[in-house]
Amino acid sequence: MASFLSLFLQKLCPHRFSWPNSAHGQDYQTCVICGMAYEYDWVTIRRVRRLAAPLDSRAG
Repeated sequence: MASFLSLFLQKLCPHRFSWPNSAHGQDYQTCVICGMAYEYDWVTIRRVRRLAAPLDSRAG
């Protein structure tokens, strides 16, 4: 039930993003409301795709 509620709230989030950060050689932006992380591309200056795993748990 908790994961369903979390997924539901993420779908409703208006997403307000922080400044791009880097961790483990990956650039990303995080929503300051829900915490969802998205890969960031400095060449196109855009978010590319949602990251599947939190950056803290990724192997670096």
